[in-house]
Amino acid sequence: MTQRNLFGGEKRRLSFGVALFHDPKIMILDEPTVGMDPVMRQSIWNHLVELSLGGKTIVITTHYVEEAIKANMVGFMRNGVLVGEDSPNSLILKQNSLTLEEAFLSLCCVQESERFSNKSKHEYSEILPFTKNRLKNSFSWRRFRALTYKNASLLYKDHTFLFFTFVLPLVQTIVYNLCVGHNIQNAKLGVVNDEIKNCSTDLYQQKCFLNDPSNTKLSCMFIDHLRASNSYLIDYQSLNSGNAALNARFIWGLIYFTSNYTMTLKNRLNIFVNSYDIDYSSVKITLDASNYIMKLKIKDDITSTFVKTLKEATKYCNISEKSYSYPISIQSIGNVKVTEFIHSASPGFIVLLAFYFPMILSTGLLLSEKDEGIMSRIMVAGVQFLEFVVSIIFLQTIVHIIQSSIEIFIMYFMFNNPISPDNFWTFAVTIMIIGYQGMFAGILVAAVSKNYTMATHINMGTNVLFSCLCGLIWPMESAHPVLKAFNRFLPISIASETIGNLTLKGWPLHHPLVLRGLVLTILWLIVFAVPVCFFSSFKKDAWLKSKSKL
Repeated sequence: MTQRNLFGGEKRRLSFGVALFHDPKIMILDEPTVGMDPVMRQSIWNHLVELSLGGKTIVITTHYVEEAIKANMVGFMRNGVLVGEDSPNSLILKQNSLTLEEAFLSLCCVQESERFSNKSKHEYSEILPFTKNRLKNSFSWRRFRALTYKNASLLYKDHTFLFFTFVLPLVQTIVYNLCVGHNIQNAKLGVVNDEIKNCSTDLYQQKCFLNDPSNTKLSCMFIDHLRASNSYLIDYQSLNSGNAALNARFIWGLIYFTSNYTMTLKNRLNIFVNSYDIDYSSVKITLDASNYIMKLKIKDDITSTFVKTLKEATKYCNISEKSYSYPISIQSIGNVKVTEFIHSASPGFIVLLAFYFPMILSTGLLLSEKDEGIMSRIMVAGVQFLEFVVSIIFLQTIVHIIQSSIEIFIMYFMFNNPISPDNFWTFAVTIMIIGYQGMFAGILVAAVSKNYTMATHINMGTNVLFSCLCGLIWPMESAHPVLKAFNRFLPISIASETIGNLTLKGWPLHHPLVLRGLVLTILWLIVFAVPVCFFSSFKKDAWLKSKSKL
């Protein structure tokens, strides 16, 4: 016999048996005895009482008032209002009734009379047991603990969401440190050396090219120094074959040395030099310009290799290297050594993670409750929005501390990105404030979003926008002047600059720019929090699920 062949009461009994099959600790039953005869209803209630005595929590809704006499606590609802809540015997005694049904009817009469009388809330609360506290507007720690436990349970039971909450920051931070901003190594470069085809160290070591340019080949020294930092140098026999490989995108660039490179370089270092020596002493470099960053990196590597080559060559001639070096001296300030692009981009990355993970989590928690109608039900039950927000902030604080600890450990301890140890706790407090910004921003997104799709578009769109504006992709010093002036006051940009001042420049808390950044970061936290308070006080329907129009 299939379920479709069962009667209504039989289906209820089958559903009740299935609900008991896995021995749940909490049971919520919606009219479990409807459609059953009185004997069967009595049997089911007797079994529920036994389960309750065994430590189970059972919540039942029913229209059969008298069968609720066996419950420990009864709550009467009429027109969406809880008109009475107490033990069955207490309700009967306080309403001076003989049965529970008479007590319910008495409370309904009181509710009707209240509409046309001027009874105070105090008088009304004396008639309705346990409703006095519900009429108060004070913060309830009991409801706060219940909400926190509920949200933590939902997060714990959703294993997929829990996995991404803690594993995704770890994966993103590791991938970022492995892939982004490091010095480019082993870019394929072609070399054509018309000065000599077979190089060896004997052609330049311990030889002064100024005294014996015919037997000294500085092109070999140049190539050996370049090969020490790049193992993907490919030798080509002719300039035509090298250009063919470059046009076919087999290599990123081609380096060409003329047939008399060392001789013309020696002549070029003299006071009087002609155009021929200038032309033939130059290293000819042709680069694939499709990737700007690769182009800059290759030019920088070749330039530094030439400086190193000239420095070693002049040493063999007993000439001061300063005589032929660039007349430029570059020094760095600050206590932290920044040698790669990832070092300067790390403040923007850590700020984005600290802002958007709490934002996504708070948006997801509120939208799930809003979409499932839980928000409207708990508000009807007397929960204040402040209690709900504080419970989310408390839970989010714990999650944010764990997420930030993972990100900071990987970023600054596992991959050794530069950070000033003197400012670590100021840095940590700033990260926490940024996280609270993201929490309130997520709550605000949940308030204005009608569904998950809209919230996803807002979160993803602002993520891409702030990635560009915080200097993570490229320094904002290159932006349009108007955008650059406007960007100085955006939350992520301010936080990135402040974190950079703390970690990379090593500036203390009392530095004016650090103080300015912290003050503006706190002000942005207030800016995100004020609209949330507005929606909670004046636009409460923003937290309720909108009804679909037919």
